[in-house]
Amino acid sequence: MLAIYRLIFIPLQMHAGQRRLKTTPSLMPAMLAGLAYAVLLGYTVWLCASVVNSIAMRMTELSDIIRLVLYFEALPVVYVLAESRFFYGFERTVEPSRALAQRSPA
Repeated sequence: MLAIYRLIFIPLQMHAGQRRLKTTPSLMPAMLAGLAYAVLLGYTVWLCASVVNSIAMRMTELSDIIRLVLYFEALPVVYVLAESRFFYGFERTVEPSRALAQRSPA
């Protein structure tokens, strides 16, 4: 569920200006964050397609069921690796109200 949440809300937050890619001191963290997003999206879509395909074909062989369970078990690993790249590749932007509060003396 967290992977789907991140896949939906990262683009929404970027569009709203709440999050942006880190481009300083180099572009590498931003590029790796983009790659991690693409990998997480691809793995999630592929996993959903595999489940739908296995339900449609009424998979009854034990080896196929075990393989599908192992793919599900790998999803948290893919998510954690992608999340680590998101941590270093994205930064939150300061909201205008917070920026004014930081500039004005109290």
